[in-house]
This record gives sequence, C-alpha cells and structure tokens, in this order.
Amino acid sequence: MSCPRRVMTEVAYKNMRFVVFDAPTDSNAENYLNDLLTLNVTDVVRFCDPSYNTQPFTAAGINVTDMGFADGAVPPQEIVRSFLDLCTARFFQNNSSTPSAQSAPAIGVHCVAGLGRAPMLVVIALIESGLSPFEAVEYIRARRRGALNTVQLNYIVKDYKRLGAFSSASAGGNPSSPKFILNGMLFGNGLKKDKRVSLTPSLNSGESVGQAGGDEMTSFDVELGNGGAGAKNGGMKGLRGWWFGRKAGVTA
Repeated sequence: MSCPRRVMTEVAYKNMRFVVFDAPTDSNAENYLNDLLTLNVTDVVRFCDPSYNTQPFTAAGINVTDMGFADGAVPPQEIVRSFLDLCTARFFQNNSSTPSAQSAPAIGVHCVAGLGRAPMLVVIALIESGLSPFEAVEYIRARRRGALNTVQLNYIVKDYKRLGAFSSASAGGNPSSPKFILNGMLFGNGLKKDKRVSLTPSLNSGESVGQAGGDEMTSFDVELGNGGAGAKNGGMKGLRGWWFGRKAGVTA
C-alpha cells in the first residue's frame, strides 16, 4: 500500500522544487521511497536524528544528507549555508527545468513531523530567492498546515539576514518586491495600500497534513489572517510592534 500522499507536500518557487514530509521508519521507508522517486527527488535532507536505513535510498539514486539540529530550535549558520549550497548545486547550476513540472529535480526535506525544522529551511531558501519573510512563511503555511513554531517564526522575521546565496546564480523569474499582508491589507516599500488581496494560493486537494501542529499557531497567524486555536495566546506580541516600529507612519 502506498504511503498516504497527504504527508508529501510539494513546494515550488522559481527554479526550486522541494518535497516536505515526516520522517520514515525502516518499516515504511519503501513506501516513502516510491513516492519520492515519482516526484523526481534527487536528494533527501534529514534535519532530525536518523530513523531509517538510507541504503535503499542511495541504491535508488537518492542522496541522503544529515543536517540534524535540535527539535524546535533554529538552525546553526553552518547548516543554513550547507543547505543553501545544496540548493544552488541542484537548482541553479546547469538547470533550466520548469520548477512546477514533476520532471524537474526536487530536494526532499524532513524532520520528525515535517512541521518545524524541514519547512524552516525551505522558508530560508524562499527568502534567499526573493520573497520577504512574511511572504515566505505564508507560502509554506498555505501548503503545510501548522508549520513553524513561535521560536522559528521569530528567528525568520526578526533575526534572519539574507545571505545572497543565489545572487550569482541564474534564478528564474523576477525577485518579489518587499510586501506583506496584515489583516487583509497590502503593505509594500513602507507604504500602506488599501488593496484587498491575498498572497495565499489555493490549497491542493488532499494536501492538508490534518490538524497536526494546529495548536502551535500564534498571534502571528492573526496578522496573516490564518487564525487557529493558538492565535489568542499572543505568543508573539512583540513581533507585531517590532515590525510596525520599522514602518514609519504605520500604526498597529
């Protein structure tokens, strides 16, 4: 029986294709492997402790790289750089494939549940490719429900500094201009624009990861219009004030 496809989440942007999933075990690794081969995954990066034998993956032509770090934490700089180097090698060097096509190469990423460490590194790759932190978070959460905890969100929006990892690579498409959505309002370049638009793409049918991680949502979700049971907890009250403090003339 095939592994339920709902644990496999494709994220495509410009030249990049990622597949985010939860950790296989030795008992079900073959099912995961079949799905990854179907999605043309050339590399798997695991950000958690090993939970399965990688030999079947390498025998099938999929490279498995360990970049583990603590559960619920933010990645060390050396892991960020190693992951971005892998993205550069796979997506921006001698590659002209269409990112949305399943024939294009993809990098598979997973942690234990596929909701924290793995999507966080994909968010970082999206930021390096031109999206703002808010756009990148919303892009992931529209596809992987419940992704990212408060500590990780705070790091992405407040602390992560773009490294210019893909600046010398040939990235398809034009970089996005700085803009983000708060309470249904579009902001860009420090100006408030009354446009009722949304950056959230439609969810693919059957792609939800159930309710896993739903209670992890914080007040950050209220600002992005995502709601969620944990939104009222106000886990990131300081984030909103910090962001608006940097936008002259915009009040919370």
